[in-house]
Amino acid sequence: AGSAWAVVAVVALSVSMFFVARAYRTADAERKRAEMEAKRADINLTRALQSVNGMLTDVASDEFAHIPGMEPARRALLQKAIHLLERLVADQDELPIVQFDTAKAYSKIAEIHEALGDFREAEVTGKRAIAILNQLIEGDPQRFDYRDTLTRAYEHVGLALFQQLPLRIDDAVAMCEQQLLETKRLVDDFPYDLRIRRRLAEVHTDLGNFNWEAGRRVEAESHLWRGAKIWDAIILEHPHLRDAADHAHARQWLGGMLMRTKRFEPAERELVKANQIYEHLVATEPDNAEWRGRLAHNRSYLGDLYFRRGEFSRSAEYRRKATELREALYQEYPHVYEHQRRLVVCYFDLMLSCAKEKKYDEARELIDKRHQ
Repeated sequence: AGSAWAVVAVVALSVSMFFVARAYRTADAERKRAEMEAKRADINLTRALQSVNGMLTDVASDEFAHIPGMEPARRALLQKAIHLLERLVADQDELPIVQFDTAKAYSKIAEIHEALGDFREAEVTGKRAIAILNQLIEGDPQRFDYRDTLTRAYEHVGLALFQQLPLRIDDAVAMCEQQLLETKRLVDDFPYDLRIRRRLAEVHTDLGNFNWEAGRRVEAESHLWRGAKIWDAIILEHPHLRDAADHAHARQWLGGMLMRTKRFEPAERELVKANQIYEHLVATEPDNAEWRGRLAHNRSYLGDLYFRRGEFSRSAEYRRKATELREALYQEYPHVYEHQRRLVVCYFDLMLSCAKEKKYDEARELIDKRHQ
């Protein structure tokens, strides 16, 4: 009887082990299948997010932006991209690659909103990107692409806040200071990356402008000079970058600060340098609206400089050239508020120069255009 019970026990144990093993194999197969499905889903999600980023890159591209009459199409494509992104990230996958693609998309959306004048939307979307990127950096502090994208997200939000003057100027300064801090860290860690050094100069220039608008003149001048000095060092090493647009950007805003503080001779040097670079860029790409707009802005500054010095004929010359560029840009891009706003300013400034030259008929015409 004892032997019989032993046989029964062995058989029962064998049967139990068989079913346990089969259950384990089944569970293991299901686990592997679930992992494969999850991996496939993550791959599909990543590809979809990369497609969204590609669409956003096209919408934000200079070629797209510089086609007259394309503003409504850009807005429509932007809304489609936003809708698709929101559907894709509804479940918030935790994989870093998915999170990073999502953050890049939000950053690009913020950039496009800012370019289209939707500043509140740019701020909200850009801050989403910043939150995701900061979480990613906590998990991998040395990842260059995370930190690089974070500095750009800070930039888009800072510019959107700056455009909401005067109420958000302190917020704009704080955001730009965050961008400066992270950019300095990148330069310290990657000192031979020329692109990051150029960005550091740009951030100093922007922070100089922001501080000027906030009434912090000492801080503004310090940052503007730092931006220019970084460019001096870059050009010593890379002379071919002398005609770079961001170099002109630094010179223009330094010149503007010097003009406003009545240091006219150094101001003229800086503004003339910027003017030469922008004229070269426009000659190279005559249909580039960004370069034309920057050239018009710099010519307006030169017009202001000569007006302050009492050289009204030269003032009118540069203000007239700026106005002609602004008129052309407004005709090509009637939906862009910034072109309209700056054209109105150009009419007013040119009217003042004409009045000083006693060209009263032209001054009256400009008053009528401004009111229209």
